[in-house]
Amino acid sequence: MPITDIEKTDEYICSSFLLEDIEEGYYVSMNFTVDETQIHHLSTGICEEPLSHEKTWSCAKTQGANCKGAAVNLGGWDQFTTDKGKIFFPEGLSIKVGSKTKLKYFIMEVHYRNILKASEQNKPSAAVTLRLTDKPSALYYQMYQLTNSGYIPANKPE
Repeated sequence: MPITDIEKTDEYICSSFLLEDIEEGYYVSMNFTVDETQIHHLSTGICEEPLSHEKTWSCAKTQGANCKGAAVNLGGWDQFTTDKGKIFFPEGLSIKVGSKTKLKYFIMEVHYRNILKASEQNKPSAAVTLRLTDKPSALYYQMYQLTNSGYIPANKPE
């Protein structure tokens, strides 16, 4: 995550990274390095195009929906995953990514705990290392999120 000013508590900041050095690869795992004193949790994904091409942007209003076009949620880090620090797929499962695929951008959404000035930071508060392979797998991963923008009234037949 690029070093940036965090101007208020409980701020959500996003950043995208074009996978330009990878024409076509297969994502299989990631490792997290997180400053738990600054980060509440973070989410990651890979997508066709980010909502913004700024180095970082406030994404409090778009949590979990920071992409245009095709997107895959990869998961993230929080206080319950601190001892693990990694996410990996089972053997034989991957996601095709890279500059010559639909999934060209890696996205990080970071929920900062506190105000933080860029001038006071000597390293990023969160970093993610992706592990890719050049060999396709037998199975491809896709996560679907089912949500409802309405409600079901109580004690009604429909």
